Amino acid sequence: MRGSLKTTLRELYEGETSRAHSFRYWLLGFDLMAILFVVVTSFTSYGPWIQVVDIAFGLVIIVDLAARVWLAPRPWRFLVYPTTLADLVSAVSFFAPLAGEGFAFLRVVRMLRLLHMYQMRDRLRQDFRFFRENEQALVAATNLASSSS
Repeated sequence: MRGSLKTTLRELYEGETSRAHSFRYWLLGFDLMAILFVVVTSFTSYGPWIQVVDIAFGLVIIVDLAARVWLAPRPWRFLVYPTTLADLVSAVSFFAPLAGEGFAFLRVVRMLRLLHMYQMRDRLRQDFRFFRENEQALVAATNLASSSS
């Protein structure tokens, strides 16, 4: 079972099948939903429903990160990559409002990972003409947005 789970995860995260591409687009959609949630809820009062959604987002990010660590050839080295650290900060930040809302802004760090993932950028170039033609501007906007938060 353990070997087949790892094989399945490797195919989803690194494969070239349509299922793998769909999975990675689901992850991209999840990241975009998380960012939209952060932006929208920053204009509302913090309530119990936001806390539940925060925890759900945090758990999904932790599961995603755990899977990528498990698949990494050198897990300890993978844990110190800047994008991995950004994911850790992002995951923790979804739980931070439980201790007070002061760290909620860190959730937007998740944006850094979106366009820095080589595989995702490559796939977006293949699938979307708009992305191909505007990639530099989109990456610059993402970097600007994540540095200003």
